[in-house]
Amino acid sequence: MMPKQEFTPSRTGSVSVVRMRHRWRMGDWRGDLSRDLSKVVDLVDGAGVHVYLVGGLGLAVRSDDFYRNHADVDLAVFLPELPQFLQRLAGAGYRLCAATAGFPISPWHRVDRFRPVTVGEVMSDPDGGCLRLVRSDAETGVLFTSRRTDVIDLLLLSDRAERIVLHGYDCEVPRTDFFPDHPMANSSYLRLPNLRYKAHLPISWPRQRQDLAVAGLAS
Repeated sequence: MMPKQEFTPSRTGSVSVVRMRHRWRMGDWRGDLSRDLSKVVDLVDGAGVHVYLVGGLGLAVRSDDFYRNHADVDLAVFLPELPQFLQRLAGAGYRLCAATAGFPISPWHRVDRFRPVTVGEVMSDPDGGCLRLVRSDAETGVLFTSRRTDVIDLLLLSDRAERIVLHGYDCEVPRTDFFPDHPMANSSYLRLPNLRYKAHLPISWPRQRQDLAVAGLAS
C-alpha cells in the first residue's frame, strides 16, 4: 500500500540559490566534510527509513581519508519511503524542489534555480526532474548557502524484481550490483550501496571516471 501523501501543500514561485563553494575548499576541508556528514546522519536517522549515500561522497567514506573535496551530498531513497523521509526533512527546514536552471558565476560560485514540488507530483512522475532538498525558511527569494547540506541532491529508486531503477538517470542496474548494502558508521539508517552500481552510470562524466578509477571499476 502506498504511504499516505501528506508531506506538504502545493507551493508556487521559485527560489534562487547561490552556492559559495569556495568556503568548502579552504582550511580544514576534510574536517568540514566530516561535520557535514554528521549532519546528514542526524537527518536520516531521525526519519527512520533506509537512505543511501551515493555519488562521490558515498565512495569517499569507505576509505580512511577523503581523496578529494566534495561540493555536493547525494542521497538516494526508494520511492515508497519518500513521504516518510520528507516528513523528517520538512521538520528540519527543507523543501523538496526540482532544479530548473543552473550556471557558474565564478570558479567558486554558482547560482541554481529551483521550483518547489509536492510529494504527490513526484510520486506520480518520479522521472519528472532533478530533485533537490533545499534548506530555506523563505518561500521565495534568494538563499545564500553556507554548508554542503543546505542543498542535497536526491535520487529516487524503485525495486523491480531483479533490477533497481535509478529515476532521472534513464538507468537500471542489476539488483546484485546495488545490494548487498552496508551500514554507514555511527548510523542506524544511512546505508552504502554496493559500489558496482557506479559502473552503470555515464562514464563521460569527468568526476565519474575519477570515482570509477578510485573504486577499481574503470574499464
